Amino acid sequence: MKKKNTFTENDINKLLGVLKIGKENAKTACTIATEIGYPTTHNQPKTRKLIREAIKQGH
Repeated sequence: MKKKNTFTENDINKLLGVLKIGKENAKTACTIATEIGYPTTHNQPKTRKLIREAIKQGH
């Protein structure tokens, strides 16, 4: 059974804090993971789930 990640508002705020608007500010999931202190191994599943959750919440 997969472990379900539950993200806090603080997690989403950290993510939003490292993201900038514009194509020239594009970042990879690995870079984002490093900047918010998440693991950078195995294709960054925790970071990618956080990104999907932030989008679902309308950010």
